[in-house]
Amino acid sequence: SWYVDGRQRKKKIGPSKRAAELFLKDIDLKRVRGELLGIREEKKILFPKLAEKYVEWASGRKAEHSMEVESSAISRFTEAFDCLASKVTQVDLERFLTQRLEKVGPARHNRDLTVLRAIFKKAVEWGYCRTNPAVGIKKLKEPPGRVRYLDDEERELLLSVCSDRLRRVVEIVLDTGLRRGELLSLTWRQIDFKNELLRVERSKNGERRDIPMTG
Repeated sequence: SWYVDGRQRKKKIGPSKRAAELFLKDIDLKRVRGELLGIREEKKILFPKLAEKYVEWASGRKAEHSMEVESSAISRFTEAFDCLASKVTQVDLERFLTQRLEKVGPARHNRDLTVLRAIFKKAVEWGYCRTNPAVGIKKLKEPPGRVRYLDDEERELLLSVCSDRLRRVVEIVLDTGLRRGELLSLTWRQIDFKNELLRVERSKNGERRDIPMTG
């Protein structure tokens, strides 16, 4: 047993008194170097269970579409890391991401990395890991996206092959540039006919934005 900030801590070392003495000596050394908190043992949890807890935590805090994207990535992570979360290393993550590059591009690689960083950030906060193994991995440079608008002829051609119900949806997308998740979550209270505004209460970055209505 030893004390940290006046609180007693205990650890079972085994039948060897010598091993216990060496452990306490190591604690004293870390205390002198200011590393005492580093000896705290993380709670044990399998990575798939950690991922499940993360999804539960994030579901009420992120947009529905964002969670769909993250959940798809997380399902691949749980297949790759069926072990204790604390045992996953930066090397393991880099190996996984490198293998993924055989099938996906830099943009998907970066999104996967972002999700992994978020999961392990919560793991550190929750006491399951001492450090975040994804922090040291750099994002890849993404090619510039292509900006292209439909001309009038293409617009009419697209609308001509839509059913009546789908046509209304496509018209709103063409006029507003709404993302899929934003469109599907719209309610009537977000439609302000008086001021001719369509209010997106929770955009991709979590902020509200107003979109002017067309005629």
